[in-house]
Amino acid sequence: MFDAFANGALPVEEFDDALWSFLCARIPGDEASFQRVPLPVQYFFASRYMEWEVGNGGFAQAAFNIPQLFEAARLGYLALDLPAAADLIAQAQALISNGHARFSQDVDIGELFDEFAESALAELDGKVDDAGWWATERRSAYAVANREAFGRVA
Repeated sequence: MFDAFANGALPVEEFDDALWSFLCARIPGDEASFQRVPLPVQYFFASRYMEWEVGNGGFAQAAFNIPQLFEAARLGYLALDLPAAADLIAQAQALISNGHARFSQDVDIGELFDEFAESALAELDGKVDDAGWWATERRSAYAVANREAFGRVA
């Protein structure tokens, strides 16, 4: 997969999807095991997961689904040299620590999405485009530059 991408035989979106699928099958779900994954892999995984969660339902959805990945995602965006995106995550982390991510657990999905849209976190959602949020190309180049770390996950 890495060779095909480096040689131009695999487009960036396909490489990103293939690497994501590869990692999803191998990244442990518990926090302690995740911490044993090489840092470049953590950063790739968390930043991509965060990108997609925020893209699908905003920072509130990310806070609901993957709160444990915020710090790794923030550091991932810094590793990608996207400080404005990392700053958005830091702002979300501050809001979360101040209690702005307390969402109902036993409601239908429509009500939950209404809560997401009304949360203080929703204010950050409109800032992602200007922050370099969509980082497929940078994240893929980062993976290639850190190929050895990804090989240790196999």
